[in-house]
Amino acid sequence: MSMEEDAWREALRTKGRDWVLAELNTRPGLPQDPLLDVVYVQPFPTREFCQRWCVETDNQYLRLSGHTKGVLCGVLILGIFIAMAMHSLTSVGTTRLRAPQAGQQPTQAVQP
Repeated sequence: MSMEEDAWREALRTKGRDWVLAELNTRPGLPQDPLLDVVYVQPFPTREFCQRWCVETDNQYLRLSGHTKGVLCGVLILGIFIAMAMHSLTSVGTTRLRAPQAGQQPTQAVQP
């Protein structure tokens, strides 16, 4: 990364992603055209650079650390286990309450 790009990135960060996107959308031009209202010292950043910066900024919001990914996986696994336990408890409760089918003898406890 050159010093120019560092200065451009700092200027873009100062202006903000929403402002840069608004400028890109309101002003027509080609990707290699300079965007004059971001950095007031030459050389000016191109529209393509500003668009790439906006995409990089969007991707930063989607990045997750390894610790966060592990926590999300653990919560997902815990949720699956809880759902399976609730399902098994409800199925056990309904089988005990069912009446015996035709032709079956009801089970009785044998008393000694």
